[in-house]
Amino acid sequence: MQRPASSAWLFGRAPDLALGAGGLWLLFLAVVAVVGRGALLDPTGAAALALIVGGPHYGATLLRAYGSAEARARHRGIGTHATVALGLLLLASLRVPAIGAALVTLYFAWVPWHYSAQCYGVTRIFLARQGVKVDDLSRRALHASFVASAALAMASTQTERAGRPDVATADRFAPFTLEVPIDVGVPIVMVLAAVMIAALVVAALRLRAAGASPASLLPAALLAVTHLTWFALPIVAIRAGALQTLVPFGSGSRRDVFTVIALTHAAQHLWVALHHARKNDDEPLARHALRATAAGALVWCIPSLVLGPPFTALSHDLGLSVLIAAAVNVHHFALDGVVWKLRDPRNSALVRDAQTSVPTDPGAPRRPWPHAPWVLAGAAALAVQLLTLAVGSEVSAAATTGDGVHLERMAVAARWLGRDGPRLRAQLAASRLAEGRCREAADAVAGMPADWPIEPALRAAIHDCPTAHAEPQARLENAHARRRP
Repeated sequence: MQRPASSAWLFGRAPDLALGAGGLWLLFLAVVAVVGRGALLDPTGAAALALIVGGPHYGATLLRAYGSAEARARHRGIGTHATVALGLLLLASLRVPAIGAALVTLYFAWVPWHYSAQCYGVTRIFLARQGVKVDDLSRRALHASFVASAALAMASTQTERAGRPDVATADRFAPFTLEVPIDVGVPIVMVLAAVMIAALVVAALRLRAAGASPASLLPAALLAVTHLTWFALPIVAIRAGALQTLVPFGSGSRRDVFTVIALTHAAQHLWVALHHARKNDDEPLARHALRATAAGALVWCIPSLVLGPPFTALSHDLGLSVLIAAAVNVHHFALDGVVWKLRDPRNSALVRDAQTSVPTDPGAPRRPWPHAPWVLAGAAALAVQLLTLAVGSEVSAAATTGDGVHLERMAVAARWLGRDGPRLRAQLAASRLAEGRCREAADAVAGMPADWPIEPALRAAIHDCPTAHAEPQARLENAHARRRP
């Protein structure tokens, strides 16, 4: 079956502008500007959406690197040897926190470059498919603008009081920072911002002078605006103390906004990956999407279950979550930089749309789908991840409202899902103290690993509980005794 003829768009004008050029991100900013900060995503809903959209974007790269024997042989260096080395570093981080901190530092430093490099590649795709001829100077100017953007973000995180990356970390895995003085770091950030803007202006003027029409430049221009509002403009605004009441420029909203940026990046990645699969893989697109979803779910779920309690003493709220995120993302960044290079002939369809799949005989017998077992495993992994989010949300809600019965039930589920930790134990102890259940409150924190911290005030309350609550505790024990046959 032959594929459709070449087109200036991958999936059509509207999907390409919405997903590839960041139209949905800009729409989000417009909605927040009109409605206010209340339009920001609920944390649990955003995390669930990140699993559903973000997971497959990791899986799409995994399929490119490991989906066939030919791919595994071609990427053996980065796909096998480097992967094993990274896995060993992850395991070593459980014993040596400095190794984990270095891994987290690499992750935070690599994020802006990874996002910027993808935007540069997508810009080249848009320009080529719109028929815009890019000369060497224009190409270099475009590349310089995205490099300056990544360098700007990196420089900002290394500056004093920079507001370190808006990702929660435990102290044991806190990223290293150079702590560049303010009077040095801020000018560097501003110069890099000026370089980025100047390079974009040079590229635009060169392309217009070469005969490119405004319509042909629209997708690339929209993507440039999207990328500017991801890093450069918010960082400059924060440094200048301007526009702090507006999203995404205010420092107070950066953590929530970054989730939306990550979703936009993942959607952009999937937009390219699914088009590539449609043009080059002899597999229905829906099946490819299912395999990508399964691979993404497995690569996140398995480390979370295997490396957390009760198998190790490192809980998710003490840094395991960010450590796993660092390892998975560093692995993804490295693979992505290899398998999606535009100069790779296998990716030429993205800019020329010339490569098509080999015609197949519609009458040929179809083999049963060999990937079904691990796709089902991936579906189970995704279900576990979504259930973990739901249980975590219920635990927080029950602890906030003082619903001790519901908290006890959800705590059991959280432990089965590997989410035991000092925060859960403290919530249980506080709830039981409020009900006068002194012995049960002490049991909640008994047997905790030595490095699981307990707030001194909570420890003191548990210690003083038998005296402070002797009467209600005695009444509770008598009531339980009367219920026994």
